[in-house]
Amino acid sequence: MAKNYSERDLKNPTSLRILAIDNDPTVLELIKNGCNRYSYEVMTFSETLPAVDVLRGSKDQFNLILVDVHMPEMDGHEFLRFVKQENIFAPVIGV
Repeated sequence: MAKNYSERDLKNPTSLRILAIDNDPTVLELIKNGCNRYSYEVMTFSETLPAVDVLRGSKDQFNLILVDVHMPEMDGHEFLRFVKQENIFAPVIGV
């Protein structure tokens, strides 16, 4: 079930957790640095399948998921199907 965030949670950015998946380490570093700049917690993955394992273990741990659409093992479209099938309610942005 999706977590409901209060206005206080949204004003406190450290309560926001982001999962980023991209096979380009430079992109992941940019995402990580940008998130850290605003005190967001970020977990990065260069492969989709390890990220899937993390999400299976804790479906409501993340507030936002960023995923590269063109990944080698599981592309962004397959990842979106996984998110829907597993009832993960975090917004997903495919790039």
